[in-house]
Amino acid sequence: MKTSRPSPIPFLAGLPLLLSLLGGCQLVGATTWNLDQLHEPDGRHRRKAELESHLGFLLRHSFGKLGGQFGGREPGDAEGEGGSRDDPGAAQRPLDASVGDDGGGERGRGMGGAKPLAAAERACFVALVDLAAYDSAEPRTAATQVSWFARLAVEDPWTLCRERSVLELGAHGQRLGLTMLELDGLPEGVAASAAPDVANALAEVLEAARGARARGENGDLERGELEGACARLVALPLDLAGARRLLRGVSFLIGSEALHGESHGLLVDVSRHLQRICVARALVLAFLDPAGRVRAAALEASAVAVGPAILGNLMRQVRFFPEEVERTRLYGLVAEHGLDAALALATEERGVDRAELLREQLLFLAREASNPRNSSRTRNAALVALGRLAPEGPGGLRSEEWVDWLSGGDRGQAAAGAGAGGGAGVAAPEG
Repeated sequence: MKTSRPSPIPFLAGLPLLLSLLGGCQLVGATTWNLDQLHEPDGRHRRKAELESHLGFLLRHSFGKLGGQFGGREPGDAEGEGGSRDDPGAAQRPLDASVGDDGGGERGRGMGGAKPLAAAERACFVALVDLAAYDSAEPRTAATQVSWFARLAVEDPWTLCRERSVLELGAHGQRLGLTMLELDGLPEGVAASAAPDVANALAEVLEAARGARARGENGDLERGELEGACARLVALPLDLAGARRLLRGVSFLIGSEALHGESHGLLVDVSRHLQRICVARALVLAFLDPAGRVRAAALEASAVAVGPAILGNLMRQVRFFPEEVERTRLYGLVAEHGLDAALALATEERGVDRAELLREQLLFLAREASNPRNSSRTRNAALVALGRLAPEGPGGLRSEEWVDWLSGGDRGQAAAGAGAGGGAGVAAPEG
């Protein structure tokens, strides 16, 4: 008697429901698996990798325990989310296909000088966009996003991947309520905790969490031990590497469903603290990136993360942003947000004169708009910013009219003093 194989249609028809029941974490795991497969420990791109679709990842890693019919296996702990890149059962494929590149390039290269875009770079960028699309309202998903974006913003060899990661960090900084003070980094003279201290702090939290799970959460003793361990972890001065290591460990505890109630909430708070450190440290490092477009992304991400009040400080430091893409982005941000927030901050902290500061900023932008060494894009961005800050001015795209208007004595002073549409929170920038 001839037997027929069961039809896969009923199983496939139930996949949408199954995926919705599993939630987003499993799908995040598929994305971070691919990112881990694409990167060496030092951040370089791998040329051979085992990449998987969301469905393939679910079948291989989530359903492996149900039987061998799907060829599944349990994931490792690479990046705490995806899987092991050294899995002996993984069938790695070479990533040597390339297409024309109109803007990536190796680390330190900008848009100029087209370089063939290897499949590894393309796959990495696609995975970054995929990771950014997940809902950050889920605590473990948010931690995973911040950890990966902070890493790739600094380590990825491809300019576009670093740029995109930096921009994503801006949105996470806004979600976390990052402050300008946090972008200052560690206090002067304070060294980041060494790797053994970071490892010990994480081990202490893990041990306290195991104890709380084993003994239940009904007594103050169990919660007190975990609170103490978390407080000591939070007190550590951390660099980006240490913060990311701790964030992955705490994220694992949050996702393990071992703790509930107050203990779970405590770990979520610790995770948010570590995320803030990761975002702040990565943004500061992005300002030192060799590629101007990444530094320009850091300008935009900082304004998104901490608010437009930071634009005053950035305008003061404009001499450190020599490339066209940086100054054009900065003046565009001034045109978009104005400088009222920067003025309010300077007035509150130093008691500065609003009218004089606004006039100084307008004069600086007018000089930038007329500087022949600047590109046409930068000059036009400065003119647009002038129109935003002083809509009662001459308008138009002739910089000499702005210079004459601002140098016209009482009329320019009065217009600057009115401050319609914007304000300046700092002294006139140098550069």
